[in-house]
Order: sequence, then C-alpha cells, then structure tokens
Amino acid sequence: MQEVDKVNSEILKFQSAGFVGVMLLFTINPGFSKISPSKLIDNLSHTVKSNAQLWDPARDHHSTVAIHNVDLQNPQDPAGYLVTENPANVADYAWNALQVGTVWLDTSILVYVKYYDDKLYPNVDNRLGLWGDLAPYGEVQVFQWTESSVPPDEWADLVSQQSNDTRPQRTKATGTARQTLFKRTRPSYTASVEGITSGSQTADFGGGVVGAAASGLAAGTAGYQDILMTTTFLTGDVTGLTGTAPFQANVFIDGDNYLLSISAASASTYSALLIQINNQLLGAATATYEPSSPYTTIRITSATTGLGSSVIIQDINLFGSLIDAPAIVQVAVPGASTTYTATFKLDDIDYDISILGDDAQTFDDLTSTITSQISGFGSLDIIGGDLVVSSIAVGDDSTVLITDGPVGATSALFASLTGFVSFDAPIDGTYGVVRVTGAGAPVNQFDVGEEIIFTTTGTMPALLTASITYITTTVTPSGADQLITVESTEGEPANILTAGTPFLTAVPSFDADWETIPFLTERQYGPIDYTLSMPSVFEPTLFLTTSLGWAEEDKVDVYINDALILTTVLDSSLTISLVGTGVTLTEQDIVDIVRPLRALTEEEADFDPDVADDGTMFIQWKYDYEYSVFTTYNDNVPIQTYYFWVQNSQLRDVTDNTSLSAYEVAIQLRVIPTPYFVVQHPK
Repeated sequence: MQEVDKVNSEILKFQSAGFVGVMLLFTINPGFSKISPSKLIDNLSHTVKSNAQLWDPARDHHSTVAIHNVDLQNPQDPAGYLVTENPANVADYAWNALQVGTVWLDTSILVYVKYYDDKLYPNVDNRLGLWGDLAPYGEVQVFQWTESSVPPDEWADLVSQQSNDTRPQRTKATGTARQTLFKRTRPSYTASVEGITSGSQTADFGGGVVGAAASGLAAGTAGYQDILMTTTFLTGDVTGLTGTAPFQANVFIDGDNYLLSISAASASTYSALLIQINNQLLGAATATYEPSSPYTTIRITSATTGLGSSVIIQDINLFGSLIDAPAIVQVAVPGASTTYTATFKLDDIDYDISILGDDAQTFDDLTSTITSQISGFGSLDIIGGDLVVSSIAVGDDSTVLITDGPVGATSALFASLTGFVSFDAPIDGTYGVVRVTGAGAPVNQFDVGEEIIFTTTGTMPALLTASITYITTTVTPSGADQLITVESTEGEPANILTAGTPFLTAVPSFDADWETIPFLTERQYGPIDYTLSMPSVFEPTLFLTTSLGWAEEDKVDVYINDALILTTVLDSSLTISLVGTGVTLTEQDIVDIVRPLRALTEEEADFDPDVADDGTMFIQWKYDYEYSVFTTYNDNVPIQTYYFWVQNSQLRDVTDNTSLSAYEVAIQLRVIPTPYFVVQHPK
C-alpha cells in the first residue's frame, strides 16, 4: 500500500494518520552556493565551449550575471522617504546619497508559471517550453536609487531633454521615476432633516380641554309662531270640531311644508288635538300650549335653532274652526344665533374667524370648524388639553398671532369658551437641522468648519446644496452629531425646508492620510485551505487572509493553475464564492488570488475633491511619487537634490565589465542570455 501521494509540487498527502507526530519531512533543493557552472566540452578538441548555469527562476536560481548586480531582493520598498502621501512611509533616517546606485528587485510581483510541477504539467516538453516564463500577472521590476537635480515629477522631461544631448550616455538621465499607488477613503452616513417647526400660539385652558366636552358657546334660538285664542282653555276642554270633513293647515318648518289634516273624531279635546298635531309634524317641530294653564296660545316651535330655524303657519280651516275662535295667527319669530369672532395672523396675513355658537357646541366641533376656515394656511388642534393655532408653513418666517375679538364683547370667541385662561406668547417657527444617524454615526467627530457634502436621490432640501456646506457640531443626548448647516459667505444658518428627503446622506471631506496599495497575492491549496475530506471535484468559497491587507472594494483576479478564471470585487466578507460559477477545483489545483496594481479609470484618475466633489465618490485613487529631498547652499544659494527610485535606468559602472544597468538586469531576469541546465528530479 502506498502511504504517501504527491498531490502537486507543494502538497504531499499521507494515507495513514499513524505518521502524525512520529515523522520528520526533509526536502532536497539545489544549493545556491554549492553548484558550480556546468561546462559544455568539445570531446574532439577537449576544450570548454561554454559554461551552463542552473536556471530555475521560480525557485530563485536566476541568471548569475544579472542577479550579481542586484543589491536587494524585497517584496516591500526598502527605502525611507521624506516626501510621501503615506505618513507610515516617512522615515527618521531617509535614504539619501549614501544609497545612490542601489539596485532593488521587487519580488512581490516576480511570479512565475508553475513549470516545475509535473502534476499540473505532466508532459515534460510542456514543462520545458514553459520553463522560466512569468505568470500572466508576473513582472520583472528592477529599480535603481538615483540622485537628481529635479523632483521625480519632472524626471520624464529631463530624460526627454537629455536624450539627444552630446554628453556621454552614462551621464544621461534614463528610465522612469517610480510611482506608488495611493488610496484614501471616507465614510457615508445616513442623515435626516429634523427640527423643522411651524409658528404657533397656545390658548391656555390649564390643560382641561376635552374634545367631546361642551365648548360653552351659546346655542342659537329656535324659530316659532303662535296662534292666539280669544279665551283661555284647558287641555280637557272640547275643541268644538264636528263633522266628517278633515280640518287642515299648512305648517312650513325651516322651509319644508307639513300639511296638518285632522278629523273631528280624533281631536275632540285640546289634549287630543295636541297629540294629532305633533304626530303629523314628525319631530320637525313641536306644538305646545302657552304660557301656562289655563292657556291662551298654541305655539309651534322648530326643532332646529339658529338663523335657518323658522315656522310659518297658513291656516286652512283647522285653527279657525276651534270653539274658541276666532284664532289669530301671530307674527312668526325666526331663530337666532350668536356669532363669535377672532383674528388669526398667520405668516403676517390676517384671517378673520367667524363661527356660530350652534356649529361649535363641543371642542371637537370647534377645532374642525375653525380648521376648515383656515385650511391650507393653518390649523386649530387640541394639544395637551389646550387649544393650539399653528401655521402650516415652517421656518423662521412661520408665525402666528391670535387676536380675540371684538375685545370685551360677548361674541369674543376664546373669552366665551369654558375654561379659557389666557394666550401664551407666540412661538415662531424654526428651520431644520440635519442629524447623522445609524450604525457608525460619528459622535462629535466633525470639526467646526469642516466641509460636509449632502447627497440624495430625491429633491435636495432648500439651500442644503451639494456644493459648499459647512457645519458646527453639537453633540445631542442620543450621541449622534447634529449638523447645523452654515452658508459659507454669510455665516448664517441655511434654511432647510424639507423633511423626509429620501436617502439623504452626509459625506465628510477626505482626511489627509493616504495608504499605499501594493500588488498583493495569496496562494491557496485544495486539501489544506478547503477540506481534508474534499470530493474529487467541488466549488468552494475562498476565504482570504485579512492580515495580508485585503480590503473591501479590492478588484481581484482568481487564477487556477496559472489560468485566469474569474475577476471580481471583494465585499466586506473578504470571500470569493465559486458556488454556482461552474468553476470547479480538484485536490491538486493551486489557486492564486491576485490584486494587481489598479489601472485607474478615467473617472478615478480625474477625480480631485479639491477641484470638484459631489459627494458620490467615497474612494480616491492616485499614482504619486515618493522621494527624499535635501537642501545645500552654494554662496547662500539653496540647491535642492532629490533621491528616488528609477525603473529601467541605463546607468552602470563602466569600470566593471560584469556590471549591468538596472535595465539590462531586468532583461536578463526575463530571458537568460547564456546556456543553462535544469534539475528535474534531484536524487
């Protein structure tokens, strides 16, 4: 039984758990310092035709001449700077003239095809054909620390200027000043417009107003008409009506006619007559005998009150046929109402309030009746047991002033209400503030005078523009910042007039700190990074190692066995799911997740918040230079000297025939110029 399987060039699988803790594993690799160049010998002439070195660059066996000219092999920039956007890169002891000529090979991006892996590439001819090839995302980047009389952003112009000079080539400026990718981010907070109020004034009732309670306003009187008899009568007296023909009269109640038609048999007494009249009036009015027994008058009174209440009697033969006739129909007395008045000054416009007591017998009726008269401009509400008049407008132009009137008259509205005490002082309206809320909301984190940009998918509140808005901060009891916008020119609060603006966000300005975003790669292996009991083929989720520097919004490429299979953008989980993509893995597959140096889009490259900023960009990218600069003086004239990395520099030591320029080193690290040999299966 085979106890050990080779999964790929980097993974061994043990079939038995019995090996755990009892075995040491040693690997054999060619020694850098122990291997002398092989020699190609002509057997006929017995002469050495050429040396042949071991060349296996993926495992650090490079062209010996080229690598001899490299001083530093590092995945991170070894230099320290005085001038950089990233404060973490500022050094106490910055690189200077002492390091000039230093050659650095950036190994972070020096990645090769896995040509050495006989599991991924079982055909030996394929392996040899790929031998020494860079991975699709790999690059050879060689830099030389350079002294310059101009800053790095002027280096390209100096190179162009000197390219056709007659000066010796070794003294000319060549190559490209190295740029670093920087990024800075800012948050976006949910914001809401709050604190918008309307002008109002309160009529104080000591908190005793209840909507269903009686208002205290006088109800109107009912209309009526009397029929005066010639003599007094009692309810038991006979009416004197005889015969079979009906006795009739028209009674107009509030304009509606009710025909009384009464038989003699049904109304033989005054008591019976009264019953018949009321039955036929159907509740619209009531017939009574007045003023007291013995009576002299028959009165019909409308069931309604107020100005529309009336009774008009037109006798046909009913009342004139009574025994006590002739009955005289008196002048009709119409209903009457009390009109109560006040004046509401809403936003400096007078609105005259006139209300009948009949229409406001309860406080609920009062508020609805008055609100209907000022609809669209204000309202009257019961708040806390008091009556409050409010303007419908908002802001400091929203005002209310109540004048009861006429002053001292019985028709003064508020003075006539039950429980009225006095008017409180008017309260003018206020404009709103913007409050930042939600998870991560800042607590006293905005500086006074800091620019805050507001954005929304809806209509921006008045004067809360997305251009220049400054703030002062006030920490509220809830712990969230309250931003009071201030117009930059006048220093007065801006008028935020609209509440409920959808999806309003507050975006602070970028801070000054940038971070360096280097090339990044992480390698994962099927049986180690996923599951030891994995099926032969599966679609995993790749979990990235946070400590390596992965971040949300990183654009990454996923390679399986050197082939690009997926490009995606990381979310906050820092995972890449292959589930449902159709991309499958087997246990020998090697996965490389790569964050290449970002190629900025035109929008990203052009974005400069110091020039224009609408609050929709939360990440700023830029390529910029890092360098050191020192000042010396010649006859009190300052002379500045700059130091920085240059790629593809063609400067070299002409006194050393083994010396290569950084440009030549990079070429020979890509393609070896001399014969070489490889070790496939060392024994």
